[in-house]
Amino acid sequence: MCRRYVGPRWCVLWTTYNPRAAGFGERYQRACSECAGINHQTWFIKLAHQGRDLTAGLLEAYEKHPVISKQEPCRIDVLRRFGYYSTESNGHLSEYLPWYRKGDQERWINNEVWSGGRTAGYLDACTKRKDEYKNMYPKWLIGETEFIPLVSAPKSMVLIFWKLWKREGRIEAISTSNLPGGITVEVPCYVDKTGIHAVHVGNLPIQCAATCRTSISVQKMAVEAALKGDKELVKLAVLHDPTAETIARR
Repeated sequence: MCRRYVGPRWCVLWTTYNPRAAGFGERYQRACSECAGINHQTWFIKLAHQGRDLTAGLLEAYEKHPVISKQEPCRIDVLRRFGYYSTESNGHLSEYLPWYRKGDQERWINNEVWSGGRTAGYLDACTKRKDEYKNMYPKWLIGETEFIPLVSAPKSMVLIFWKLWKREGRIEAISTSNLPGGITVEVPCYVDKTGIHAVHVGNLPIQCAATCRTSISVQKMAVEAALKGDKELVKLAVLHDPTAETIARR
């Protein structure tokens, strides 16, 4: 685990609303979730409310939900197969699991949002934001228009600082046993007057850990290639990316 740097995982904070409120109803909005994994591949390994374990009922709740069942076909199918809900968006999750990017892709895509899974959705969104910044920057400088307000992930850092200041409480989603050492993980942690303390989760479910390890291997090769200036290792990192095969087949 990373011992020097600690930060909130916005996607955990953002998607926690789904299993708490949308899946089971508003009365479960204060349910407690336990998440663990790596960046972009963190999993809700436990969801509970007032001592009642809700984890096993999440799939049925989502499948019956009139909105989520249509918006998140890939995430729900992964939940169905893995038994655990991913914090990543519908489209981005599919990029880590190549079988969703082959054949009949449309059944797994939510075309209503840029992050729903359509090809180049993230790239298009980032390009538009870049163009927006270039167009708006001169107007911001001369005061022709107001700055775009900066909005953080739902009370993420504010909540951390509040807990530290008040010297109390627990905050979710900031080590696991069956992932390689020397990596940065995302696990629950406690925040109190002495600081931020990671919780030892133990083993991730083996199917979730397997998905994480694939990305970890690619990331390690990419980092080593960058540090050594090794172009061949960069190519190997790309070849080991799960999405590479789906691109090569087009």
